Amino acid sequence: MEKAKTVTATFGTSLIVSSHTNGSIRLMPSLGLYPYGSQVQISAVPDPSYAFSLWGASFSGITNPLSLIVKSPTLSVSALFSTLSPGKFSLVVIPNGQGTVTISPQSNIFTNGQSVLVFAVPQSTNKFYYWSGDASGTNSPLNVSMNSSKIITANFSGGNYPATLSLNRGSGNLIQLQIAGEPRKTFEIQSSSNLLDWDLWTVVTNTNGTVRLGGQITNQTDQFYRAISR
Repeated sequence: MEKAKTVTATFGTSLIVSSHTNGSIRLMPSLGLYPYGSQVQISAVPDPSYAFSLWGASFSGITNPLSLIVKSPTLSVSALFSTLSPGKFSLVVIPNGQGTVTISPQSNIFTNGQSVLVFAVPQSTNKFYYWSGDASGTNSPLNVSMNSSKIITANFSGGNYPATLSLNRGSGNLIQLQIAGEPRKTFEIQSSSNLLDWDLWTVVTNTNGTVRLGGQITNQTDQFYRAISR
């Protein structure tokens, strides 16, 4: 104790996903323990030719995804999936990050050709980025024509965006780098010839989730590159 200190203890509980067939359950965020008062969104994702029908274990109802504020210990969740009837299709919209989704009309099963509006609602100061999966673009609401079963992801800031850096060599000294990760993140691209000393090569902003940039190698020695998020 060389100076005054403040220590905060955070307590959490587990969220047990029970065994299920004909579908899966996804948690956002996916954590080992959830602190008291934290929010988790639970999505039931049916296999092909199936649809989500009902929540079970600690939960009930048919709303999918299910938004939960953790206030009870040792919660468990299960999901029931049923076979789709001819001419019927399943729609699942999964939030990735700090936001919620709503569907109008609210249902999990729709008739062939039916039109559905899907809304992406970011939380607080977070941003909605884009749709992925069986939809694309940035419009909200999204007009979906149910001519097949669909799984759509609404991507918000604070989501799970694995960052990758890939390099392709062109002719001569030309190279092309591609960075994929969370949109609107700024990356510092550094280069090195020995993996010890790194020099700034350029700075880029990943506006739409993927950014490509080209350049020239100024010497013939082996060159290494890395991307650091700012």
